[in-house]
Amino acid sequence: MAVTKEKVRRFNFAKKPHRPGFLLNVAKEIISKPDLKKRGFELKKTGMETIQGPYLLLVTHSSMVDFNIMLVATEPNMVNNVMTLEGFKDYTEPLMRHLGVLGTRKFVQDFHLVKNIKYCIEELGTTFALYPEARYSLDGCTSYLPDSLGKMIKILKVPVAVLQIHGNFVTCPQWNKMNKKTYVEAELKKILSINDVKEMSYQEINEIVRDNFQYDDFKWQYEKQIKIDHPLRANGLHSLLYKCASCKTEGKMHSAGTMLWCEECGKRWEMDELGQLHALEGETEFPHIPDWFEWERQQVREQILRGE
Repeated sequence: MAVTKEKVRRFNFAKKPHRPGFLLNVAKEIISKPDLKKRGFELKKTGMETIQGPYLLLVTHSSMVDFNIMLVATEPNMVNNVMTLEGFKDYTEPLMRHLGVLGTRKFVQDFHLVKNIKYCIEELGTTFALYPEARYSLDGCTSYLPDSLGKMIKILKVPVAVLQIHGNFVTCPQWNKMNKKTYVEAELKKILSINDVKEMSYQEINEIVRDNFQYDDFKWQYEKQIKIDHPLRANGLHSLLYKCASCKTEGKMHSAGTMLWCEECGKRWEMDELGQLHALEGETEFPHIPDWFEWERQQVREQILRGE
């Protein structure tokens, strides 16, 4: 029986993007705005009145709620943005291109992407939204920002703003995909003018971006006293907190309902309505969940340095 080779279809990274089509406005009106209204969404703008024309928007990234907030926060501007190829596969390339979305692969040098971002700003006159962490935050805190970000900003030569979103992580973290539909808020803030971009080094630009990109959603929840009373709010937490803070055993942590526990030593913690942990017996090693996660990361660093 003859075997036929299926022709592999290559994604055209060089293809020029276009301004978002009408479907983006439809999605904003029937999906984004109603969803945010139910959550009591609040938006604060700082320094944006001084921006005339297109700009680069850097958005914090914790959940799909980010996209709804970005669309509402940037109106009436038309916005292009970028998505990995998985999104083009899931939602189809024609739809994504109609929405003004650029396709890319993660963590590679993509000269076509930079050229197309520049094309959107200079030729299409649109604002460009970029999620520089290139992944969802796992603990509700800032992820890694690459040094190349400052170099790209130097190339684009446009004002830069940050959209810092709060509440989108705690309402739907990656390890617990049940959307609790709780309160969210955001600040849209200008951080660099055109003159700043022209006169500063890319290192200085990166420093300003990183200073303005710091967030901690669990801390925000506690300080704002945002209660999440969902009965399954701790489900999946062991995917993040995989190492017992008490007996130091890995891979024996489990979670369900509002509880987190270690099957090795039997210690149990409860996640309260404000996102804090409380040991049922003995010391609460890490009331603040990101502190536990950072401790795990430090443990891995030390293991690597010890050659283990």
